[in-house]
Amino acid sequence: MQPIIPVLTNADAQAFVAERCKASPFLDASEAQKACEKTVATIIADVRTRGDAVLYELAARFSDSLQAGQSIKIDAETIHQASNRVSPEAKLTLQTVAKNIETFGQLMIDSLPKAPQTMAQQGYEASFSFKPVQSVACYVPAGRYPLVSSALMTAVTAKTAGVPFVAIACANPADEILYVAQLLGIDAVYRVGGAQALAAFAFGTQQIPQVDMIVGPGNAYVNEAKRQLQGTVGIDMLAGPSEVVVVADETANPDWVVADLLAQAEHDPDARVYLLTSSTALAQAIQPILAERLVALNLPTFLAESSLAQSAVLVFENDSSACIKAANALAPEHLQLHGDGFTQQLDQFLHYGAVFTSQHTTVAHGDYVAGPNHTLPTGRSARFSSGLSPLTFLRVQNQVRVSQPNVYLSQHTQAMAGFEGLIAHGYSAKIRTERLG
Repeated sequence: MQPIIPVLTNADAQAFVAERCKASPFLDASEAQKACEKTVATIIADVRTRGDAVLYELAARFSDSLQAGQSIKIDAETIHQASNRVSPEAKLTLQTVAKNIETFGQLMIDSLPKAPQTMAQQGYEASFSFKPVQSVACYVPAGRYPLVSSALMTAVTAKTAGVPFVAIACANPADEILYVAQLLGIDAVYRVGGAQALAAFAFGTQQIPQVDMIVGPGNAYVNEAKRQLQGTVGIDMLAGPSEVVVVADETANPDWVVADLLAQAEHDPDARVYLLTSSTALAQAIQPILAERLVALNLPTFLAESSLAQSAVLVFENDSSACIKAANALAPEHLQLHGDGFTQQLDQFLHYGAVFTSQHTTVAHGDYVAGPNHTLPTGRSARFSSGLSPLTFLRVQNQVRVSQPNVYLSQHTQAMAGFEGLIAHGYSAKIRTERLG
């Protein structure tokens, strides 16, 4: 039987990991990526110069819900009517998820000092405080799947951070997304998507306000727009394809391992899933189960043809330390530990966006309900960045106060300026104390 997911062992597995460490979804030099960059650059330039007209033109081209002559901002009555169509059971779930995200986010906010923190020494004061950005646009995809969870994860988190103006952008908002907007008291919802939506919020148009920050996942064009617009507007992160690394020993339940691999593989054809295991028996056991589940769950054909075919099972026979080393090298968006042995070694896993421990925990719990944010670093960027949280929307602002002439500061400032040859720097410090000399 041909493996559904390619299997590599020992040296081949190590070589695979080494090759993955050289790859980057953010440094793609393919012709397709070059075409994407050119298309997005044109869209951004058009939106910057022609504003709303471009949004209507592209909405018509892509069959989005925005119609010619229709307001881009969705009115309150439309949101109210959509909310009424959401069942009470669905509302309860959405309320529960929103509360969990808020509670977890508030835990972070409460861990921060409320008042400015001050260092007082040598006759001067230096302090810092945390302040939220003033306006945020939450991008919510609605292409292959209507990502209601993304509306919750981004908007609840921004509100928890204290952002005064929070908007949602969605080209084809489902009723549940509009209910989320009503539930959270979102300031505005705009029926616009794609790279053009990001450009509109970055520069402002006739109907869309310029914002300080744009957050939320999207397709390759949205991600490329983020890359080109960062610096003009704040972004949360550059997001590559969804990924999970499942690390499992011989005690793992193969049915549950398969379920977790499939759950991440179904995101899109570019999603990647990896099983790292010290058990050859487990690697063999999951293949027939994968084949059976693909049919039984009637999953899209791209799982077998792309997502799973481009993924890997990496077997490090009877070597748990090699599994841990490989997981750290891959630095995945999602890390999932199956089996008591690896869970007990949690402190040895260093790089991940979020980790899911115990066989009773699935990544889907975190994707939807548990509370921590599902917007996480991909493409090995978990080595140096974090997932979306209220901290994403906070700026650390510093203050220095020198209330009277200060020889200590003046002397050392002049010396430092001398090292660098910046004469005016030293002079600006010198004149504040020259009468004391």
